[in-house]
Amino acid sequence: MGKVAAGIKVMPESPDIDLDELQDRLEESLPEGAEINGVKRDDVAFGLVALIPTVVVPDDAGGTEAVEEAFSGVEGTESVSVENVGRIWITLPGLSHSSTRPTCSITTDSVSK
Repeated sequence: MGKVAAGIKVMPESPDIDLDELQDRLEESLPEGAEINGVKRDDVAFGLVALIPTVVVPDDAGGTEAVEEAFSGVEGTESVSVENVGRIWITLPGLSHSSTRPTCSITTDSVSK
């Protein structure tokens, strides 16, 4: 089973919203199996700053819809939009029957909206 990573832009209701508290509420709202792997902040305009968490979900979870719905219901959230989506691929180069120390690299295929 693979995983999907999505950058989801969350616009707060106003510039007065405490972004740290909003981020905590977003993390608490995540559906089972989803996790946040980093959050960027994007200066929009006039003091308004959007949060863009990178959310990782199993690829059999039906995409990001459950996360989008959860984030939309969080107090202080004005809007939610998916910025980009990518599948996480894990490859083990050098892994063979004779290899005793495999190495791992993780790459994503990303699609921006």
